[in-house]
Amino acid sequence: MSATIDRVATPEPVPVSTLLSRYHAPPAIQELALKQPTAIGLFNELVELGQFGDAIDLLAHWMPAQASVWWGCLTLWEANRKQEPPHFSEAMQLIIAWLQRPEESQRRELVQVEGWFSTKVPMGLLAKAACFSHGSMAGPDVPPVPPPPFLYAVFSAAAIKLQLALKHKSPEALLPTQVIQFGREVLAGQNQWTVAAK
Repeated sequence: MSATIDRVATPEPVPVSTLLSRYHAPPAIQELALKQPTAIGLFNELVELGQFGDAIDLLAHWMPAQASVWWGCLTLWEANRKQEPPHFSEAMQLIIAWLQRPEESQRRELVQVEGWFSTKVPMGLLAKAACFSHGSMAGPDVPPVPPPPFLYAVFSAAAIKLQLALKHKSPEALLPTQVIQFGREVLAGQNQWTVAAK
């Protein structure tokens, strides 16, 4: 999957307390945050402790929506690129089209993915992350229902963690360290999606 550095999506620094409140972090993580007052310090500590699921949750909620979804794209593509499930390529293309042009019309195109993947598989969860990044959770002919803040992060983190849990069934041996590295690169603006020409 090609990527360029022509878009900077590095999130603004946020206090750890604010970041943790975005997803109601468990008490153990909040306690650890007392010793690691910076977001990057807490993230690195979680990785060093092998708490990859918690590290993924933290990072997904730190990133803006597009960056969080792109991280999921990199993870799913790495795990499935040698033997793609049916409709995997089409779903990935729809998500990347939305990344390139995050408009309402592109977001609504992602509804197609629901016919191919349920939310019990990583691709279905990742499509939901993009769908719930903005716009309305309701249909086009009813009053808009905006998604709760950071709902995209819940779904992108879930997609990444589920793909890791399914790694033994994947053609590629996906390691938590690979996924974390992808996340670090996206966070730093070193691995970004290609922006469509206007």
